[in-house]
Amino acid sequence: MYSFLWLWVPLFLLFDCSLGNTEIINFLAVEDSSADLPFTHAWPILRPGASNIQFNATSAKLGSDLPQKICPNLNEWHPERPDLCPHELWVVLELDGIEWKNFNKFTLRASWPAFHPTDISMKIYNPGSLGAFATRDPGITLSKTRRKYARIQMVHAGVLTPAANNVGDDASRYLVSIYLVLEPLYFGVLPSSVIPVLFAIVAAIVIGLPIAWKINTYFQSIVQKAKMPEHLKQKYM
Repeated sequence: MYSFLWLWVPLFLLFDCSLGNTEIINFLAVEDSSADLPFTHAWPILRPGASNIQFNATSAKLGSDLPQKICPNLNEWHPERPDLCPHELWVVLELDGIEWKNFNKFTLRASWPAFHPTDISMKIYNPGSLGAFATRDPGITLSKTRRKYARIQMVHAGVLTPAANNVGDDASRYLVSIYLVLEPLYFGVLPSSVIPVLFAIVAAIVIGLPIAWKINTYFQSIVQKAKMPEHLKQKYM
């Protein structure tokens, strides 16, 4: 029974992975001084109860080196103006909700179809990292927060055929649909979406073991009878 499960579970996971690509970044929800960043109100927000979102984005051309410095137009960027910070997305990770207050480690997962060859990189920023864009008011005392910001950058990874190169720069070739999911990590390692799968595997083992034991006992008895000398077989018949 165990060997059966260990055979099919990895095959199932491999099949699931073959349908798309995935990039994951794990991070700690450490408190930091908040910053007044009003422009982030226009950004997509991942929070408890709304922890996933889908984007259609444009990746950079194959071989492009994307900037590591924060985009100078970040305070004007929003999903409707992707040209202000090309080939990247920004998302607010709201970790201060009461539902997640007992979790100290999280995972952000980006998934996209395998037929969109794209290299995706992600980085997590504290509010202080975006301090250059903050609105400063000496009369305001900023509180502590676990809020983070995620930057997702995309580069096309497909190899263009000579025929495709002659067609010109087809913008649709660089479009990619990205699915983002933010999850707390149980025990610092297990995403919440994996918990039901683990329960299903454990349930299958608990239910299957007695059945497997009976089947194994039955076949063992057949094997033992087959090994008996002929005169003993006559005795048990």
